[in-house]
Amino acid sequence: MRILLFEIGGPRQEFNEPLGIEIIGAYLKSQFAKEQIPIQVDIKWFFETEMLPDKNEMQGYDVLGFSLQIGSYKRFRKVYDIYCTISSPPVLIIGNVIPTFANKETLSHFDKAILIRGDGEIAFYKICRELATSRHLSDNVLKSITNISFIGKKQKILTSPTTPLNVKELPHATRHFLKFIKQKGGIARVEGSRGCHWGKCKFCCVKEKYGSAEWRPFPLEHIVSELEILGRSNILSPYFTDEDFFGSDYNRGKELANLIIEAKNCGRLPLQMNFFLSVMANDVKNAKGFEALTFLQKAGLREVFIGIEAFSGEQLKRFGKKANIDTNEIALNKIHEIGFQIDIGYIMFDPFMTFKELQDNIEYIEKLTLNTFDSRSLKALRIQPKTPIENEYSSIITGALDFDNLMYPYRFKDNKVQLAQDIYKQWEIPFEDATYLLQAASRGEVKDEDSRLQQKQQLGKIRNIDFKALKVIVSEISQNSGKKHIMKKLEILDPLKREKLTEQNTGADLGLLSGSRKFPALT
Repeated sequence: MRILLFEIGGPRQEFNEPLGIEIIGAYLKSQFAKEQIPIQVDIKWFFETEMLPDKNEMQGYDVLGFSLQIGSYKRFRKVYDIYCTISSPPVLIIGNVIPTFANKETLSHFDKAILIRGDGEIAFYKICRELATSRHLSDNVLKSITNISFIGKKQKILTSPTTPLNVKELPHATRHFLKFIKQKGGIARVEGSRGCHWGKCKFCCVKEKYGSAEWRPFPLEHIVSELEILGRSNILSPYFTDEDFFGSDYNRGKELANLIIEAKNCGRLPLQMNFFLSVMANDVKNAKGFEALTFLQKAGLREVFIGIEAFSGEQLKRFGKKANIDTNEIALNKIHEIGFQIDIGYIMFDPFMTFKELQDNIEYIEKLTLNTFDSRSLKALRIQPKTPIENEYSSIITGALDFDNLMYPYRFKDNKVQLAQDIYKQWEIPFEDATYLLQAASRGEVKDEDSRLQQKQQLGKIRNIDFKALKVIVSEISQNSGKKHIMKKLEILDPLKREKLTEQNTGADLGLLSGSRKFPALT
């Protein structure tokens, strides 16, 4: 049995370790070893836009597995067309977020594939095992395997239930690419848990992703061992992938901190290893949660992500957030007090928001100085398929699903908010790629922590210019100014943003900033 796993890569120039296929590869090896069935698993990562597998690379295998993430459709389309020219093609399996949330659309584009939705380890193994033992995949066999979709013999889409697996059964990832990650200043990843104990945010995809929002923690010893594997490859700043790091189990967080400190003291982990994780605002406000964070800080916790999302009470209710405005504000102040770097999730533009809510958000952002953070906080809501908000916001959806980006187009209910978002988007887009390169330079494996802070501070200055642009837009709209007048006002800020993006050590590609700025016509 020969299996080839591919990470096809995404549209951004940031090197994120393809942990999903590395864990699937390890799981396949461990399960087949138990049954003493010979197996060869190869893993490849096509991280550059010009890199794609050719026909020769795909031939000679029994199974090809592709990870299809947001923004990868055009690249995979080319690969699939090559695959279809193989006379006796391997079984094709596609996983990751696009097949999970748009299985029907995926099969309409790639009808020869078997899709895996959600946790992929067990489903991938069972498909391969069936091939290894019987060399045949009937509809009945495939329907008995959870987490998959495929087109059956009668040309109908067949879908099995999605069920979460027991993460305690998973082996360590194969870690094929750590040397490359280190060289490229990419992001190495480690899992502490899957799922979310809250699981009620209406824009969130966790429940559909796993078949349940159940929070499933990995054993602490497994996590520390994963960190040790990273440390031996001189990875010093791993990112935890957890949607909900604590899962409300704060004692577990303290135990993990103590184990990491012990491993550092014994020389099993580099003393300078630091890490990034995601928490909820309620975790920070909670006394036990805050205490756990102080323990983790001693263990090396450098930066935390908090999904604030809004500073409008009505927005937070619409989003189904656990936290309220006061909780968000307290959490940010306490995180700042303890000295963490902070990454925030924020949804500035909500299609159901009023113009007054937009103004309130701007006021709160300035009050808490979030406009100087390096996070991109001026984003618009994504309406993603198979989330509660898809149904609740259905009245403002204006077209078919954007398959490659997994989002629906929509209009704003408030015309003034619509205008503000349109103009701001046109302000942001021309420098979007250069700004993203600067963000990538501040994440993951960096030369040293001083350079990381320098990049973050520079990015914070650029975010503040964007915030000033939005303030101009909203202020002018409140005075009923016309589009041309508002865009003329923004031209004053344009050279300032260009200057900040091209300053020494920003990491931005100057080629992305060449030429004069053009505002597309508004429709």
